[in-house]
Amino acid sequence: MSAGSSSVSAAAARGTAPVLSAVDVRVQFAGRGRRRAAATAVDGVNLDIAPGEILALVGESGCGKTTLARTMLGLERPTSGQVRFSGQPLSYRSGALRGYRRSVQLVLQDPTGSLNPRHTVYEAVAEGVRIHKLDNEEARVADALARCGLRPPERFFLRYPHELSGGQRQRVVIAGHRRPPGRDVPRPDRRGGNPRAGVRRPAPPLHAGVDVGAARVADRTDRAHRRAA
Repeated sequence: MSAGSSSVSAAAARGTAPVLSAVDVRVQFAGRGRRRAAATAVDGVNLDIAPGEILALVGESGCGKTTLARTMLGLERPTSGQVRFSGQPLSYRSGALRGYRRSVQLVLQDPTGSLNPRHTVYEAVAEGVRIHKLDNEEARVADALARCGLRPPERFFLRYPHELSGGQRQRVVIAGHRRPPGRDVPRPDRRGGNPRAGVRRPAPPLHAGVDVGAARVADRTDRAHRRAA
């Protein structure tokens, strides 16, 4: 992914402060062997993500979409450039990253593969609450499920993934990443179907009456690119 695919800041256009930004981000991986040059996966990308916005990164397979998402999560360090959260450069100290990941989460598209078949819905959603040592566990789990449209939430506490529909499983996965103050979700999505790069739109609810309250980054492999290849 190169500077040519960088997106224009919708946050700046609206006069709102971006919640998550990439500033001239470059990511390179060392080549193997003495004569192999370093591989550039992300080359000078700039983008701003406004609160409540979806940004779709679209491109052919291997162009650096997932690497950029991993870099914005703090899972990869940029070779140069910065990732900024609420206007501040991302710190890579372990304590700072732990706090950052209370707000920025990765949601995978395959809910069946993301959920432990031996864990109930309650355990799946409570896992992150326990990792981050948050209080009021049961109330947080119930609130996350209700906000994702699983109501009444207590009805789902003791269910297992195989007892849910595909849509319900996806909502459980999202609820597990919906812990306050979760706002930004870089989300690899390889289902394709989006014809333009850098597509932006306001983040919609999952359905009427469901409050997601998140800015989202989705990376999509463009089917037109795959057909051309």
